[in-house]
Amino acid sequence: MFLITGILSSRYFFINKKKKQREKIRSSLSKQELKVLNLIADGKSNKEIADMLYIAETTVKSHVSNILMKFNAKRRTEAVKVGKELSII
Repeated sequence: MFLITGILSSRYFFINKKKKQREKIRSSLSKQELKVLNLIADGKSNKEIADMLYIAETTVKSHVSNILMKFNAKRRTEAVKVGKELSII
């Protein structure tokens, strides 16, 4: 009985921790960074993203750098993976 209660409690806290982590990361992303992340997930290049959002390509690169830093990722694909794992995208 205690084992089951312990397992359920740990699952609840793990899920709750994951939800808080997702909300913290989501709230740290600007609206524009979230748009860029979604477009990266769609396979768009920096140039394509810049054209779609009517911003400079250097601005897209800045957004991508911010996303990578906030997700502690080294590559765009890793950022997309993290975004999907956290149900952000």
